[in-house]
Amino acid sequence: MQVPQRKNLLKALIRLRNIHKWFPNVCKISQGEFLMLHQIQELSKKSDNEEGIKPSKLSSICEMSKPAVSQMLNSLDKKRYIERKITKEDRRMVYISLTQKGREKLKDATERFIGGFDKIICELGSEDTETLIKLLNKLCYIIEDMQ
Repeated sequence: MQVPQRKNLLKALIRLRNIHKWFPNVCKISQGEFLMLHQIQELSKKSDNEEGIKPSKLSSICEMSKPAVSQMLNSLDKKRYIERKITKEDRRMVYISLTQKGREKLKDATERFIGGFDKIICELGSEDTETLIKLLNKLCYIIEDMQ
């Protein structure tokens, strides 16, 4: 590989790595908060328990430590996106559910997220989008193979 290609590839990958910064600007919520709200909603749909989801379940599904989940839930609680319910039988048992404000925020962020991808697809065009998908997948396979 020629040196200019190596430098240009490195620059492009660095720019791509920084692309995650668009998420809060477009969605008006952090990526972590979005993913947590989404997980709470999805797990609640699948759960038989109407009270909500246990933080420990979120920890295992999201592959986050319990303190990290707790910190995220505190942030979401402060913004009134979630509700904590303590059971009468065992006051140590806490269940998490989305508030109406949380559901609305998630819906808005999802629409903005989809809109962002639609804009990318529109600007690239169908053919370039398919080429980009193939190249990104190929790049991932190469990197995974190197590990």
